[in-house]
Amino acid sequence: MLVLLMATTRTTFIQMQSQSEVAFDVAAKFKTPKKRIKAMPEETKVEVPTINRTVFDLESFEDVYLSKQVPFTPAQSVEEALKRLGGDSAKLLEAVNDGLLADAKRVAAHDTSIPWMQETEDGKMEPFAGTVADSKIVNGMILNLAKSVYGYNKAAAAKDKEGKKKAKESAMAFIAGNEVIKNGLKENALQD
Repeated sequence: MLVLLMATTRTTFIQMQSQSEVAFDVAAKFKTPKKRIKAMPEETKVEVPTINRTVFDLESFEDVYLSKQVPFTPAQSVEEALKRLGGDSAKLLEAVNDGLLADAKRVAAHDTSIPWMQETEDGKMEPFAGTVADSKIVNGMILNLAKSVYGYNKAAAAKDKEGKKKAKESAMAFIAGNEVIKNGLKENALQD
């Protein structure tokens, strides 16, 4: 009886609070303190890029994901870069060319005047004739449509493989026939 009285009292209290008060209370509980970022002089800013690798661990016999942080301060001049490379101008030229190549690849990926190429069965390269889209986005959309519109659910899919296949095929056909969706996918393709 006491538990029922407490539950009723709590329900009444919650009903008396407005939605904004509840939202404010919840936000206050989960608010994280702001971190102060001190402005550093330009020459002392240090970037910390990471190197990531998935390797096989012979101790646990599992794949493990490793990261290594590499402190890096950008050079402020060509002279400083040359000094860091031990005065070796060949290494400097190699580093500059690596950067130029990375920039050229980034620019070419978004340049529509340079066609994407596809290897044919006989090993020749030909311009890609299809429409490029991000496979992660398309696959996620197919799965969401299959679940929400075409009745696919994970529990039933284990027993009904044909139903799963049919739901996904229906979702793919819907996307393929909808120009608005295809145009949106086309615009978001290959964005870095």
